[in-house]
Amino acid sequence: MPSHPLRPRPVDLFEANTPGIWLLTDTRTEVRRDVVGLFNWDDKKELTVDRPLDNIGLDGRKEYVAYEYWTDKMSGPFNGRLQQTLAPATCANLSLKPLADHPQLLGTSRHITQGIIDVVEEKWEAGPKQLTGTSKLIAGDDYELRVVTTTTNGCL
Repeated sequence: MPSHPLRPRPVDLFEANTPGIWLLTDTRTEVRRDVVGLFNWDDKKELTVDRPLDNIGLDGRKEYVAYEYWTDKMSGPFNGRLQQTLAPATCANLSLKPLADHPQLLGTSRHITQGIIDVVEEKWEAGPKQLTGTSKLIAGDDYELRVVTTTTNGCL
């Protein structure tokens, strides 16, 4: 099980007996990565999370896209609030990025941190319009990249 030196933060620590919203932020490289974990601890009722992005630790003025690890689905763009409905006794693991004026890597399939443990570098070169990067891989393992092509200028 790969590990990392970062510490996730329970967003709703003082609002719930068991925190259900967690934020993991990685600023060790030029490209910031944010992963939000949402947990529905109730095994009978669904839970709708509706939270201002500012309250989670993200910039509420920006427009975001998200990729959910377990369901393999992209969502967004959205701004202002994170809204997600969870079935009983489930969780969501969202990699979020603010829209940029170019394509960007949203996450990978190697680990639930969606790039935090494996992506060493990500770089956009405007001249040739080229997205490049470096990842630490495991030989023989399948590896997927989730690239966002929706930009501040629309879809590419």
